[in-house]
Amino acid sequence: MGTAQTTPQVAIAQLPAPERLQPYVDLAQFQDANHANYLDLSYAVPLPAAPTSSPDDLALVLDLRIYRNDSLWATKVWKLEEKKSALMPAQSRRELVDRVRYTLSVPGTYRAVLCTRSLETVARVDSAVAILHTRRFAEHELEISDVILASEIKKAASASIASRQSAYEIFPNPRLIYGEIVPTLYYYFEAYNIASLPGDHYKLYWRVEHENGGGVEDLAPGYRTKKKLNDFSIELGTVPVATLPSGAYVFVYGIADSAQHLHASRRKKFYIYNSTIASSAVATSGAATLLPNASAAELDDEFDRMQHIVPRDEKKMYQSLTNAEGKRKFILSLWEAHKPEEYPNGLAYRRVYLARAGEADVKFPTVFRPGWKSDQGRVFILYGPPSNIEREPSNPTTKPYEIWRYDEIQGGVIFVFADRTGFKNYELIHSTHRNELHNPDWQRLVTFELDREGMQ
Repeated sequence: MGTAQTTPQVAIAQLPAPERLQPYVDLAQFQDANHANYLDLSYAVPLPAAPTSSPDDLALVLDLRIYRNDSLWATKVWKLEEKKSALMPAQSRRELVDRVRYTLSVPGTYRAVLCTRSLETVARVDSAVAILHTRRFAEHELEISDVILASEIKKAASASIASRQSAYEIFPNPRLIYGEIVPTLYYYFEAYNIASLPGDHYKLYWRVEHENGGGVEDLAPGYRTKKKLNDFSIELGTVPVATLPSGAYVFVYGIADSAQHLHASRRKKFYIYNSTIASSAVATSGAATLLPNASAAELDDEFDRMQHIVPRDEKKMYQSLTNAEGKRKFILSLWEAHKPEEYPNGLAYRRVYLARAGEADVKFPTVFRPGWKSDQGRVFILYGPPSNIEREPSNPTTKPYEIWRYDEIQGGVIFVFADRTGFKNYELIHSTHRNELHNPDWQRLVTFELDREGMQ
């Protein structure tokens, strides 16, 4: 099982008011000075503001579980307690950012699941998932690590000989969103076996590309000539991204020889959000096949139904568009970008998705929202009809709940929905799916609390 080492740096960044305690997680693989591999996990948790009535304590529980090839590999549970009044000034929102390190002895696919729970509101649970396919670094050939995208990197007051990263304070940005709030992209990666390159010098290389390929106009690739001092090197720097249009981008980084021949490179996706700059994510072809005569209102309705697959930053990008043609092109690009691998194109996925949304409206309506917006509707739209449904009606000890089984997904997964309020609003309270809410104690949420005195 992995052993955790917590890094000391913690950053508090100003952010918009969070609606949820939604955490963010990112993973990277590195090698230390003793050639041992380790997993670097960074996370961010938005912190709620202090209530106006009284500065009660903020109490959050963070539950981290890391799986290696689907077997539980490491766990860590810790509690965050701070005085809200000391942590946050009135009318502001901030987030906790930190890192945890685990020694890697065996390569494989590592999946980190971080759940946050408020002790003030027990039912307030959110989670995030990150996946990394780790590898064996070659002993004598040039290798480069994964990259940490950060909001700031600065020299540390002191450094440890065993830890290369300890020479710097790295404030990671696991949200991977830059632009208005974080105008400069900082990057950190490491290169190993530099001596295998010819000559006494080499070049650090980086480039920013659009998600669908092609370099970014007015942002030329960067090269920096460096002298070989050791068999490894620490590579870091900044990229000015404040003026890029909103959209998804790829940070390409690597090591080249003195003739600028690239010998090793890797890629990392990130996002830009600038509300005052038009989006760059608009597709330039095929838009005519998507609702050619649709009005802006009809496009808005379709985009609303896409909320189960569209992240928050892309919702903001859509809201910045002012004409039907721009909205039509952007919606088309989203269907293409978010389609599962089994679909040949975005339009094929659109047909299936919207058909399921219509069916969910009929099958899963609630008194609070239409069927396609319900938790059961969302799961039905994303994963289709379940292989089997186990329905447990209300009884003296438990509230009504349903267990949906999907035999063909990830070797078999379940979704548990419960009607905790009695209004036939079945909420998702647990799933074994990698990217869904994971709550092993879900049965506690459907069990009535019996009156102990009445039982005597």
